[in-house]
Amino acid sequence: MQECRARKDFLRHIANRVFMNYADRTPVRLMEEIKERLARGEDKYKFSVYGGSPERLADFLSSEEWADIVKFAKNVGLSPLVQDILKRLAEEYRDCPQVASRALEALSKLEKGTAPEEPKITLSQLVNKLELYGLRPEVVEREEGSVIIVRDAIVSLELSVSEGMISYTISKRGKASTFEAVLAVLQKVREL
Repeated sequence: MQECRARKDFLRHIANRVFMNYADRTPVRLMEEIKERLARGEDKYKFSVYGGSPERLADFLSSEEWADIVKFAKNVGLSPLVQDILKRLAEEYRDCPQVASRALEALSKLEKGTAPEEPKITLSQLVNKLELYGLRPEVVEREEGSVIIVRDAIVSLELSVSEGMISYTISKRGKASTFEAVLAVLQKVREL
């Protein structure tokens, strides 16, 4: 395998430049969500040119985390942004053939409308992911099967897995001085 000689950092010099090109026409919160997911990928796969191994980007582009980013981008209409990131990555990482070829492969799948294959999610994978986010999941057995419950002072989350699909319920506790205030919160939840 040829040595990877990447000089530009993926997140700071490639992805962020693409984000800047979309800044005037894309909601900030959506771009921030993708940036956060990319940063978590960098933390996990250690592909930064600053003390990491850039060739690990190839592993990241084949990961469940990348599949989640692609799926999220498709759902919010930002596939072109992800395509531009992949194009720029393939171009900038010409001297790192394993990353460039994986980027072009991911780009081809995205352009054809085929998402990366996602393995069926399991309850234990969900528990691990929740723990990675610093949450404390609790597995509870019920008649209908196992359920994961995560609670904090304000919000509780209940998850279950069936046939590879995640079912969830999110509850928010709070107090309000008027019924209209409660309805306003309800409307905000509906908008999610």
